[in-house]
Amino acid sequence: MIDAGKLKDVDIFQGLRIHEIDEIIKLCDKVKYDEGAVIFREGEAAEFFYILEKGRIDLRFEFPFKDSSKEMTIETVHQNGSFGWSAILEPHIFTLSAYCLEPCRAIRINGIKFLESCQRSPDMGVYVMRNLAKIISQRLIAHQERVKKKRGEYLITKW
Repeated sequence: MIDAGKLKDVDIFQGLRIHEIDEIIKLCDKVKYDEGAVIFREGEAAEFFYILEKGRIDLRFEFPFKDSSKEMTIETVHQNGSFGWSAILEPHIFTLSAYCLEPCRAIRINGIKFLESCQRSPDMGVYVMRNLAKIISQRLIAHQERVKKKRGEYLITKW
């Protein structure tokens, strides 16, 4: 059983009322992954998004003809973090790959069914999309800082 209290604290669901969380719980199922598992790959159709209950997930971009590595990590997701939002955003194609750094347990939610719930409860949809915009903005800012740092290191060492 999925605990409504825990789900209410997840980044993407903050601000939702308990009856809205109860509706979301109906769409959830639990999944487990072994260390090293790839939950989804960049470019694949996005059917589900996830809430991480236990473990750590690296979200990485992929290079053609090169194995994935830690250097390609955009963000590491920790407990109660959400990932795989492409399932609720068009064009419903994953923009990163999700790699398990250790054994992981997650809640999986069907994106289309979730969007249908948001249509029935527009207030819920507004909160979710506002939260999602905040999360994406934070990720973009963090990524920009990493790029600036790398560019600065290059400029200093490659005079």
